[in-house]
Amino acid sequence: MSFDVIDEEDEIMNQIGTQTIIKEIEVKDVKAKVREGTSDEFVVNEVIGGNEYRKLKLQPSDVVLDFGLNIGMFTIQTFKRGVKEIHSFEPDLENFNLATDNCKLNNVDGSVQLNNAAVVGNHDTTRNFSINTKKNKGAHSLVAKRGRDTITVNAQNINDIMKRVNPTVIKMDIEGGEYEVLPAITDWSNVRELIMEYHHAHLLDSDLKKFHEIVSLLQVHFSHVEYRKEPKGAWVSIIYCSQESDNDLEKYPIIEYVEPKPEVFDDLFDS
Repeated sequence: MSFDVIDEEDEIMNQIGTQTIIKEIEVKDVKAKVREGTSDEFVVNEVIGGNEYRKLKLQPSDVVLDFGLNIGMFTIQTFKRGVKEIHSFEPDLENFNLATDNCKLNNVDGSVQLNNAAVVGNHDTTRNFSINTKKNKGAHSLVAKRGRDTITVNAQNINDIMKRVNPTVIKMDIEGGEYEVLPAITDWSNVRELIMEYHHAHLLDSDLKKFHEIVSLLQVHFSHVEYRKEPKGAWVSIIYCSQESDNDLEKYPIIEYVEPKPEVFDDLFDS
């Protein structure tokens, strides 16, 4: 059975620009098509080689939401770990098409549903999307950025998605959109784990006020929230949330986020 692709523009064929050189790499048991001269290969090595999301204790019965599909690495890794369903969201069509190709390359089946849409806190059906035209193709954002190109993308409401999918696990890496989406969620009752990247730089959160708002919100809904206590100056922080007991958590030490080398993301927050 093939996996499901929900592309609201009905353009699922790979339309990556003719000037882009695509090569195929393999890291551990995952094959990936990546764009040369971009951050794609770094993403594969970070997610697959470095096992960035190893904190998650996935179970065969889990229904997983992947917000920030990018080129598909977390979705593919999670599929290979064996869960019931994965529902993945990526607003950028170029990334979405590459993720579609990568899922095919790794024989992903119908338990995975790919959605070409952004997740938002209100009921907008489209949104302006700020595109990073430089190396980091994972840095596109719903947060407006001066000097960037802007496109219009499809959007879906977070609570509509939550009701439809009823997830037990959420992974979120949406480049600043977390500050809008997380407070909008009305029902957390079925979510056992959440792992996310909080984007200090996208949110211009130098005083960490927004960061601590998000941490406080998550502490209401989860019995354990792990985060970097002193993230001053960080571009990104990982936050891990769980309903597990203290004894269970002791087996899984907190992930310390390692800042990428400057040359890797030298244009991450281009002006």
